Amino acid sequence: MMNLEPVASSVLDWIVARISGSGEEEEDEDTSQVLKDIIEGMTGIEPESDYTLEECGLASIGVPALVTLLNKNFSKGKREVTVVAADLVAAETIADMVEVIDKAKDLADAQGV
Repeated sequence: MMNLEPVASSVLDWIVARISGSGEEEEDEDTSQVLKDIIEGMTGIEPESDYTLEECGLASIGVPALVTLLNKNFSKGKREVTVVAADLVAAETIADMVEVIDKAKDLADAQGV
């Protein structure tokens, strides 16, 4: 049986590169827009702030991939952002997910790694 992990990792890296453009985003990225771009890249659906994961076509099966993309995208230099799947699933809307991500970004910045 073929190990799909390297293939999946390559696909995720490609998606992150496409969403991030040059990879040099300004320090003050718009969390909401980045999240919406990632979701659109994964599903083809252009989400609104009041959409749920289910309405975006992600439900629970797409959450691990979404978490991986978010953590890769928002971790810059020495700042390692850790978004947890359980927190995203508990969030009711895209706007709630933005709050979860912003808290994870703030925590990573405060840790001063």
